[in-house]
Amino acid sequence: MQNLNKHKILLFLAVAVIALITGVTFQRCTYFSNKAYWQKEGVRTDSIYREGMKYKAMQMPDSALARLVRLKELYTPELPDSADRICVKGLHEAGVIYFQHVNDYKNAFDCLTTSMEIAEQNGLYDQLAAIYIDLAMVYYVFRDVDTAISLTIQGFDTAKKNGDTDLMLRAVNNIIIGGFDIGDFSALDSILEQYRSNIISDAVLKQFTDCMIEAAKLYEQRRYNDAVRILDQCISIIEHIPEYERQKVAAISVKTLILQNQEKYREAISVINNLRDKSIRQEHADMEISYLQFLTRLYYQAGNSDSSTYYALKYINLAESLFGSRAFGNIKDVESNRRIVRADKQIRLLQLENSFNKRLLLFFGLTVLVVSTLLVLIMRQKRTLRSRNEELFRKNEEFMREIETERERRTAMINMETTSPSDSLTPVADIKTEEVDGNEEQPDESMIRLAERITNVMETNEEVLQESFSVDRLAELVESSQKKVSRTLNVVLGKNFPTYLGEVRVREACRRLTDFETYGQYTLESIANSCGFRSRTNFVSVFKKSTGLTPSEYRKIAQNRSKH
Repeated sequence: MQNLNKHKILLFLAVAVIALITGVTFQRCTYFSNKAYWQKEGVRTDSIYREGMKYKAMQMPDSALARLVRLKELYTPELPDSADRICVKGLHEAGVIYFQHVNDYKNAFDCLTTSMEIAEQNGLYDQLAAIYIDLAMVYYVFRDVDTAISLTIQGFDTAKKNGDTDLMLRAVNNIIIGGFDIGDFSALDSILEQYRSNIISDAVLKQFTDCMIEAAKLYEQRRYNDAVRILDQCISIIEHIPEYERQKVAAISVKTLILQNQEKYREAISVINNLRDKSIRQEHADMEISYLQFLTRLYYQAGNSDSSTYYALKYINLAESLFGSRAFGNIKDVESNRRIVRADKQIRLLQLENSFNKRLLLFFGLTVLVVSTLLVLIMRQKRTLRSRNEELFRKNEEFMREIETERERRTAMINMETTSPSDSLTPVADIKTEEVDGNEEQPDESMIRLAERITNVMETNEEVLQESFSVDRLAELVESSQKKVSRTLNVVLGKNFPTYLGEVRVREACRRLTDFETYGQYTLESIANSCGFRSRTNFVSVFKKSTGLTPSEYRKIAQNRSKH
């Protein structure tokens, strides 16, 4: 019964381990197959990105966009990290192309926002600074200056963490322009100390930026003439450097704003018209629409209503062609939809996480139930085994006491033999023999007397505990032949010599295992050797066969009993 239950538990554990290994193997195989697929998709995104950038370098914006925008459809969180970065860069480039070359601000907003979300989700912070700053430009176009400045500050902070001083300079310039637009430079004040504490590698742009900061401070103090003078210095610093064209245009626009505040409308109109020529020639459509707004306002303030109306109509027509009647509303719709999609995605992720947690909780619950059941079965089996072992120990102790009593009787008889030879023999009736069938040999009186002498030797002579003790030596001690001794053991006692010898030695081992005063410090090997066993393995085998317990179990029960 014990072995059967043990086998059931082992079988259950084996099945559980096999199921676990199978599940893990399947998962790993699925993982590697999926990994190979997404690695292939990563190579595909890289190819699309390279092709798009090639067309951008060839100044073919439509062809470039046809490639780069595909990255939005190809992106998935399962792509490798390198592909995530490519998707971010490609969609960022697409947003810039939409903004600067195609004048499609809605799609520019969509691409830049998607690029920002992917970068934020995947921790690509080195890409985020430029994305924040470029996305802010879209908000500037639609006159949402507060949002634009907030994004620009994010771009500045991210660029500072990344050590990108060029982007820091660009962010500072954009914040200055926004400050002039709304007449509030508090955002500039919040980052000015951080800007000045960094070493800027681009000396020309840094000089330009420092001049713009000084102009902003003079403007705040209403020192307009000084501010204009400093702005002229700013413009002269980068006048002939093509890559700083936008910075130069921004500085001239600020100068126009200051002239307007000084009510120098004619001079401001002249500056704006010069800028318009450059904007139209270089296709700065976002700035062109701003200039039309300037001219409409300037001519109206100058008292020229006809020109003001003319530029107002041009502004309306250009705004309609660039943005559509609901352009800003469309941008806000895109932004709102993105927030809804983001919230919906978070809800789905939470639902998936909750579902996973429920399954995990169910799995752990079942595992705990199974383990608890196994533990209960094991504990119950352990209690049953303990009770069985204690019962075996008790019976063995009773048998040992009977044997000890018999040994004492035999020892006394041997002592009497030396003083009273006529009483040396035990009556035949005192020899316990097993009942035998009619076909088996019946013990005669001489065989019974020989059995008595054998028993006396085996139970009282210390030589039986020597490893070399043999049936030949037993025959010598009982003054008989080996053949007669073996036959007597089989016929009278119903056992062969090795079995009988093992039982005698086991009984002595039991006595020593329970004699803690004398043998408490002995190891099992020492007790086995002292009782004549060849090895611990042989000792354990013979001991368990004789008592039903192992030597260690027997000693442990004896120790527990001695404590009570």
